[in-house]
Amino acid sequence: MDLMLKLRPSFFFSFLIFIFLLQKPNLGSASSPKCISTERQALLTFKQSLTDPSGRLSSWSRPDCCKWRGVCCDRRTSYVIKIDLRNPNQTLRRNGEFRNGSLGGKIHPSLTRLKFLSYLDLSSNDFNFTEIPEFVGHIVSLRYLNLSFSSFSGEVPASFGNLSKLESLDLYAQTLPLSLPSSANLKLLEVLDLSRNYFYSPTPNWLFDLTSLRKLFLQLVRLQGSISPGFKKLKLLETLDLSKNELSGEIPAVLGDLPRLKNLHILDLSENKLSGSVPKCMGNLTAITLDLSRNRFSGAIPQSLAAISSLHTLNVSYNKLEGSIPKQLKFKDPSIYAGNELLCGKPLSKKCARKQQDVVVN
Repeated sequence: MDLMLKLRPSFFFSFLIFIFLLQKPNLGSASSPKCISTERQALLTFKQSLTDPSGRLSSWSRPDCCKWRGVCCDRRTSYVIKIDLRNPNQTLRRNGEFRNGSLGGKIHPSLTRLKFLSYLDLSSNDFNFTEIPEFVGHIVSLRYLNLSFSSFSGEVPASFGNLSKLESLDLYAQTLPLSLPSSANLKLLEVLDLSRNYFYSPTPNWLFDLTSLRKLFLQLVRLQGSISPGFKKLKLLETLDLSKNELSGEIPAVLGDLPRLKNLHILDLSENKLSGSVPKCMGNLTAITLDLSRNRFSGAIPQSLAAISSLHTLNVSYNKLEGSIPKQLKFKDPSIYAGNELLCGKPLSKKCARKQQDVVVN
């Protein structure tokens, strides 16, 4: 009897803990969130407006929307913070697999009910040349937006000016007459890809208001005229791709201005109509990759490029350059793409030159 009395307090204490655990079944929900019912309904409405030939959204019927394919929730609050519905077959564009994996239909405004959505990727789908919905600009929590290769058309909605938290915007390969709204407050935008759209104009001035840009891709957008001095305003640029355009004239000194563009590591000006000599000021860059190929440059490669201590790749092929490669040039990668009519460098052989005048193999 005495032993049983001594055991009773510990027994009752254990029993109380057991009851407490029964009343609190979601103690572990912080690491395994369950979605909020109103957001689950918003996602279901969004799904209903889409076409899904491959059944990619088949999991969008289970109770916990945080476990649906392409959906990510905050572990602490359970709010939806990320939707990634890029086409998994985006590398198979030349066969039926790409089309089968494409979502289509319409984007429903129910997405605006996701008040903490910061990441939205709908890339490589097929929205059949519909306009980018105006309400996308009202998802003001967005930091990342990718609509590339998704067959949108029309102008960028003026509402995009509301996306003041946006850090990355990818509109690669649309059919847009592109222009961002003049009232756009995209001061935090760090990455902008507008490649394979068509400007048919000089570089638009509104680009130079995006002073936080670190990476700017303007490949194959039919830029015309000379390289704008406005690039000097983008002092944080690390990558600048202006390749495959119709730019002409000489390279302006601003692209070699060390005090202004001291972070520029990748500069691609290939496949334009640029002419004149390669300016000595290019030696002020800290570029790792410098591509000047397939232009109309003439004269010699300036000795000043040897000052670029971190130069990894220099491509000056298919120009009208002559003379030898400066011996002072040092590359972290020993290869140098300098096959010109009059210029070759190792590891290329003497046969790389079409003409044998002034050919130098280091």
